[in-house]
Parts: sequence; C-alpha cells; structure tokens
Amino acid sequence: MSTKITLSAIAKRANLSISSVSRVLRTPQITSSATQKDVYEAIESLNLKPSDLFNSYQYAAPMKTVLILDNQLFQQQALCHAIDASLKQRGYMMIYSRLLPNKNSDIYMLICYIINQKFTAILVINDAPYLEDLHRYNHILPPIVLINHFSLAFPSIYFDHLAIGFQITESVIKRGHKNIAFILGKEDKISTKQLIKGYEQALLRANITVNKSYIITNCIDYHHGKEAINRLMTISQTLTALIIADTICLNSADKQYHNLPSSAHNHVYGAIAACRERDIVIPEKLSLIYFNHHGEKQHNELDQLSEVNKPLATMGEQAVNLLDDLLQSKGKNITVNQQIAAKTIFRYANE
Repeated sequence: MSTKITLSAIAKRANLSISSVSRVLRTPQITSSATQKDVYEAIESLNLKPSDLFNSYQYAAPMKTVLILDNQLFQQQALCHAIDASLKQRGYMMIYSRLLPNKNSDIYMLICYIINQKFTAILVINDAPYLEDLHRYNHILPPIVLINHFSLAFPSIYFDHLAIGFQITESVIKRGHKNIAFILGKEDKISTKQLIKGYEQALLRANITVNKSYIITNCIDYHHGKEAINRLMTISQTLTALIIADTICLNSADKQYHNLPSSAHNHVYGAIAACRERDIVIPEKLSLIYFNHHGEKQHNELDQLSEVNKPLATMGEQAVNLLDDLLQSKGKNITVNQQIAAKTIFRYANE
C-alpha cells in the first residue's frame, strides 16, 4: 500500500483532509490534541501499523538526543544520575518520558513521536507492556537498550536474579543458618520468581527442606513489612535469618501502588519496626540482609544491616556504554545482553 493511499484512507476515516493527517504524522507539534486523537483512532480502526506509514530506520549524522522511557514506580536516583552524567559526558542531550500507552492508538502516538523527533536512540528503564510493540516496529525505530530488564529481543543491562537468590542464600547457609526466610516484592514479577528459584536451589543443594511458609511475596510498603515479620514469628520461633528483596522492578503500570511513598525500602523499615516491637535484636537473634543500591552510607538504621548491593550507578553507566557502542558500530540489530554483578556485604562476623 502506497503512503498516498494510506493517508487517503486515514483521512476518510477520520473525516479530515490528507494534509491534516500528514501534519499529525510528520509535525504533530503544530496540530491539536483533538486532531491527533482522531488520526490515531482512525489508524487503529483501519488496522494499520506504523511500519505502513514510515520507512525503515536509517543511520545518519547523529542528532545526539536520547529518549529515556522511564517506567520505574520508585525512581532510583543513583541509576538516573549515572545515566544523565554518562550521556552528558558523551555529548548527548536527553528527554525523559513516563508515558504509559494503554491502547494501540497510544502506541502509534509514541512511535510517531519517536520518529518525528529523530531521536538518536532510546533507553527503556524496567519492563513495560509496550516492549512487544517496540520490538514489532524495531526496523523503523532507532537503537533501543533495556535497563534493569532482560530480553532476547533487545540489547539489555540486567541483574541475574536467579544467581543473586542462590548466592545470598548459599552465603547465609555457610554462616550456619538453616531456618532462612525470604521477603519479596510483587509475586508476578520475573525478578521475584527468579529470586525464589535461586533461594530454593541453594536450600536443596544444602539438603535443607524448602519451607514454603518462609517465602512471603507482595511485600511492598511499611505495613507489609511489619505484617511479614509478625506472620513469620507466628509460624516459627526458630527463624534465624531473613533476606528482604527490593522493589525496584515495580513499574508505573503497577497502579495499585501509585499512592505509596516513593521509597524502595519502606517494607524494610516496617520489618525493622516489627522486630523492635517483638524485642528481636538484630543481628544477635535475627540476621537481616536487605537489598541496597548505593555505594555510600544511608545515614540511618539501614547502615547497621548486612546487604546485597546492586550497583545501580554501574548499571546506568554500562547502559550508556552499550548504547554508545551500538551507535558507533551501527549494530542496531545486534542483541547484546550484559549482566551487572551484585555483592553481598555482611556487617557482623557472628551473624
């Protein structure tokens, strides 16, 4: 189908002129939101694809502007600052967007925006429901790198949560613990499922029976943290170690959590408070290990805890390095996946 015929069909369906449709697709900034809505809904009703309207992406003289699609529910400053600093160091400008497309017409709007603004590349932070659509139209889009999410479809920088779950559990076992509980975030997240797999594999390898009641998911806020401790102490008085995962994989699509305070550690504070109320001294009575993302101190009670350090600043820097390498090599269709290693830090010799 030629572009002229396509524009004519869209114009007829939207009850607009061909020139109005063309302006929406090519220069949307000079058109009204009402006209844009009519055009995108017409495109959706005609079952047209963005690839029917635009040519394949071509490498050209770099515009040096990167679009950052930020899907984080709790924005991690260490990650964002590292991305910003690394891009600026290489001479890139950046535009952040927290757009969350809910239907096909929103996807078309996003893709048209990307193409019309002539972005050099795209960084996508965290998983998002529109990734499949971006992959479908990958040939008309600039290079895309995913951050904090693994995918075979795109180059990505990610944490291997199965390995992290195994390694932290194995480390705790080697320190003499057998009754080990794990508090995690949203149960349907890939990271949660992988952490649980790693935890269970480490227990089984050490000939320790997996107690499913020691695994508590959907622990997101302060009250969840308190409830998790109370539940665990009701189940067992022999618990000696507790691992608390982070919640940084939560997305803006997780609408049920939008009203929560913007911190990835609220559930940890809740767990600490519940331990204090029950006179559970950390680490003498309970070894507590939480997931942290900073290289420096928090200057609060978290500094007294052992931690699994997930270096988000390193992740941000490596993502920009990968993106720059892809642009320099013009290897848009080369899928490269890089793991970021996490490190376990025990604060006390006797825990």
